Amino acid sequence: MRIRQLKKRQQRLEKIIRYRTKEIIAKNDALQQQKNEILLMNQELMQQKEEVLAQSELLVEHQRELVSANAMKDKMFSIIAHDLRGPLGNLKSILDMAMNNPDDDEENRTQNILPVMSELTQSTFELLENLLNWSISQRGLQNPKLEYFMIDPIVSEVLNLLKSNAAKKNIRVHSEIPLMTSAFADINMVRTIFRNLISNALKFTPENGVISIFSTMSDNIITFGIKDSGIGISPEDKLKLFNSLEHHTTFGTNQEKGSGLGLVLCKDLVIKNGGEIWVESEFGKGSTFYFTLHESDSYL
Repeated sequence: MRIRQLKKRQQRLEKIIRYRTKEIIAKNDALQQQKNEILLMNQELMQQKEEVLAQSELLVEHQRELVSANAMKDKMFSIIAHDLRGPLGNLKSILDMAMNNPDDDEENRTQNILPVMSELTQSTFELLENLLNWSISQRGLQNPKLEYFMIDPIVSEVLNLLKSNAAKKNIRVHSEIPLMTSAFADINMVRTIFRNLISNALKFTPENGVISIFSTMSDNIITFGIKDSGIGISPEDKLKLFNSLEHHTTFGTNQEKGSGLGLVLCKDLVIKNGGEIWVESEFGKGSTFYFTLHESDSYL
C-alpha cells in the first residue's frame, strides 16, 4: 500500500510537472512573440525615422534652392534696373538733344551722334541677349545640342562682329587656333562664350594693346585661351568673377560698362558642354581666360 501511494504521488507530481512545463513553454512562446513584435515595431520606427530625416534633408535642399533662386532673381532685377536703364537713358538724352537742335547739320549728326547711338544700342543688345540666355539657362530650358563643328569660323565670325570695338582702341586681335580644330559641343553656346570672353578682353585692354586667341590639345580635351595685355584682375576680384550670387562689374579702360553677367553665363554654358572655365591674371599684367571643350563624343 505504501508503494502504491508513493507511485500515485509520483504520478501526480509528474502530471503537475508536465502541466507547469507546458505553462512555461507557452509563456516563453508568448514572450518570444512579444519580442518579435517589439523588434518589428523598432524596425518600423527606424524606417519612419529615416523617412523623416530624408524629408527634412529634402526640405533643406528645397530651401537652399529657393534662396538661390531668389538671389538670382534679385540679381536679374538689379541688372535690369541699373545696367539696362543707363544706356537707354543715355540714348534717350541723345535723341532729345537731336530733336531739340534741328538746326544741326547732317555731318555733325553723323560724326557725333550716330556713333554714340550705335555703341549704346550695341551694348544694350549684348546685355539683353546675355540676360535672355542666362534666364533660359537658370530655368533649365536650355539643353545643349551637341554636334561636330569647326572652331575657326566661329572665332572669325565673333571677331568680325567685334572689329569696330577693337578699331576704336587700336587693339590688335589675332587667332592662333589651327584651322582644322574641331569640337563636339553646342555651336550657339560656344559662339556666346567666345563673344563674351573676347568682348571682355577688349573692354579691359588699353589702346594699342594685343589680344591673342589660342588652343592646346590633350587627349580628347581642347583648351582655349583668350589672352590680353590689359589691366589684370586683383586676387579679391578673381573670387567674384564666376559667382552667380555676386554682382561684380567694373569699368573698362575707356569707361566701358559691363553687367557682370557675361562670365557667369560663360560658366553655365561651359559646364553644360562638359567643360571647365578659369582665369589666370596678375593685376596690372593682363589676364588669360581658359575654357575646355571635348573634341569628340567619347566622353559621353
